[in-house]
Amino acid sequence: MTDLKMGPDGLAVVKAFESCMAAVKGRPGYFKAYVDPVGVLTIGWGHTNHHTPYFTASTVWSQAECDAALAGDMSTFEAHVNKQAKVPLKQHEFDALVSWAFNTGGPSTASLWTALNAGNKAAIPAKLDQWNKGGGRVLAGLVRRRKAEGLLFQGEIKEAYEVAQIKGAPAKTPVITVPPVTKPAPKPAPAPAAEPGFWTAVASIITRYFKKA
Repeated sequence: MTDLKMGPDGLAVVKAFESCMAAVKGRPGYFKAYVDPVGVLTIGWGHTNHHTPYFTASTVWSQAECDAALAGDMSTFEAHVNKQAKVPLKQHEFDALVSWAFNTGGPSTASLWTALNAGNKAAIPAKLDQWNKGGGRVLAGLVRRRKAEGLLFQGEIKEAYEVAQIKGAPAKTPVITVPPVTKPAPKPAPAPAAEPGFWTAVASIITRYFKKA
């Protein structure tokens, strides 16, 4: 079981494919419910009545309400993926699975989870590709989405953005190079003082004698 949250790259992919559709004419920033290509009543960023908040065909939401519903949906499917995954996941792997689960429900009986939990991560892009049908037929939008999710799962972030037609390059964490610490060379030990010679010692004795006289 993992304990991750949806990252910005995964959210960008979700938004690219869901969009905030059905804008209300004459009311900027407001969106009405619509029926998606497979006949499901939808609103905002792909929100359906499978989860709260519930809505009707006449519902109109503000942008803020659409965004809040998306945040709630992400939380729901973050918890689902965290529960289903029994192996450690990298952020981009988790993001891809949340996007897929949000779109498909991510059923616990899917063979994708079996492959993942067996440690066969290499099989996941192909497993994602299988989920390309809606209403019993292959949909071009789902084919493209699954490809983007597969690339995201593999860490090919730039390529995933290109397939999802997301403008702008993904944000990159700057790599900070720390120079190696160079220890200063040890200072040479001071040379021992030379012992005074015989005549030097005699001269010192004579000097002290005359000072006393």
